[in-house]
Amino acid sequence: MLVPVVDEQLRAEGWTPAPKPWTQFGFTPTGAALECPWGTPDSMHSERYYAWAGLNPGERETFIGLVQQYGYRTEDDADGTWVLAPEDGSPHAGGFLITDAWVAISDTREQIEDIIWAR
Repeated sequence: MLVPVVDEQLRAEGWTPAPKPWTQFGFTPTGAALECPWGTPDSMHSERYYAWAGLNPGERETFIGLVQQYGYRTEDDADGTWVLAPEDGSPHAGGFLITDAWVAISDTREQIEDIIWAR
């Protein structure tokens, strides 16, 4: 899921991936999907978080609707639709980008580039 150099860096820091099925906003994508928190094997806390899901026609709008139902805001730019934290101070959305073809999630916008399928 990650660019090889990023994968190597995370492993060098002593972190390991814990891949799991997609669980974002109760949405079940019909394409490939994966969530992958990274952390130390003895901790339940992830140090780095990545997720990616391929979208089929119509799923982008469905997913954006779910995100907005949860109170998150959206902002469009040349890359796609970014998900922003709700104004009520709920958890930060980090890097959360929706395009016509996929959804990618990371801790920051810059780390979206770490996901090989988001390139």
